[in-house]
Amino acid sequence: MSSGVQPGDAGPGTGGLRRPERRAPAAGREVDEARQTDTPGEAAADGRGEGEPATILVVEDQEPIRALVRETLIDRGYTVLEAADGVEALDVHAALRRPADLVITDVVMPQLTGPQLVALLRAGHPGLRVLYVSGYSERMGIPASEPHELTGFLEKPFGVADLTGKVRAMLGELVDPEA
Repeated sequence: MSSGVQPGDAGPGTGGLRRPERRAPAAGREVDEARQTDTPGEAAADGRGEGEPATILVVEDQEPIRALVRETLIDRGYTVLEAADGVEALDVHAALRRPADLVITDVVMPQLTGPQLVALLRAGHPGLRVLYVSGYSERMGIPASEPHELTGFLEKPFGVADLTGKVRAMLGELVDPEA
C-alpha cells in the first residue's frame, strides 16, 4: 500500500494524479450539521443559505499553525473544517454537501502537497478558491497554471490581520480597514 500520489489517469485537470491508496480516517472531524441539510431561505450566489457563514477547509500538517488559523477564523464567524494532511482533506471535503467556499492549504505537506491536493479537488470543483500558505519563497511549488482569480498566497509567518485580510479578499468580502 502506497502513501504517495500515484501516477495515472485520474481525469482531466488533475495532471495525471489520482488519490493515494491509503486513506486517513476523518474521525474526530465533525462536519457542521447545517452544511448537510437544506437551509431555508434564499440561497446566496455561492450556494450558501442566506446568512450562512462561509465554510473554510484548513489543511495544515503543523498543529499549532492549524489551531491559530482555526481559532482566528472561528472568531470571525466562519465555519471551519480542518485536516492534518491532504489525504484527510479529501475525505473531509467529500463529506460536504457542496464544496467549501475556500480551502487554505500548506504547500509542503506529507503524502499530498498542497498543489496536488488542489488538483484533485478542482477536478470535481474547478471554481474552488484556494489560499496557499508556505514558509518558502512566494509561489514556490505552486503551478503557474493556477487560475489567478481563484488562487492566493500567504507567506509564513503571518499575522492575524494578514490572514483575515487574505481570507476576506479571497471570499470577495468587503474589507473594513478598522476590523
